[in-house]
Amino acid sequence: MKIAVLIMVIAFMSGCSVTGYQLKDNPSGTYEYTVDENYKKVFRRIVTESKRCYENGERRVEANIYDDNQTAEVTLAIVYGGGIQSLYYIEIKAETEFVSKVRGYYSYNISNSWKKGVEDSEQWASGKLNICRYKSS
Repeated sequence: MKIAVLIMVIAFMSGCSVTGYQLKDNPSGTYEYTVDENYKKVFRRIVTESKRCYENGERRVEANIYDDNQTAEVTLAIVYGGGIQSLYYIEIKAETEFVSKVRGYYSYNISNSWKKGVEDSEQWASGKLNICRYKSS
């Protein structure tokens, strides 16, 4: 009986895993903006501030940059025993050499923390740092 319960718990926890790409396909909401900066600079700012604001023992920031198609992505996720739950996923794409288009996808929580994080990313992307409406403890 105990083994059956354990298997059910593991199966449930595994089913709750949501990657950044899955969040993109089924977000609670999106937020989009354009920044008059190179996409690499926007990427660095968003990664740095996401880590400063949110990263702790259970939450981590993962980031990738793709020079071949001038895009980048930043994911904030909570890591737990059964998998990963993405809290927000941000795509950055070069429109021109000095203009970047950013789109954020966020998951639901009662205090709208992840929506605020995606909205704060617009300030970070523009160079207004140290803005964090939800600080990790």
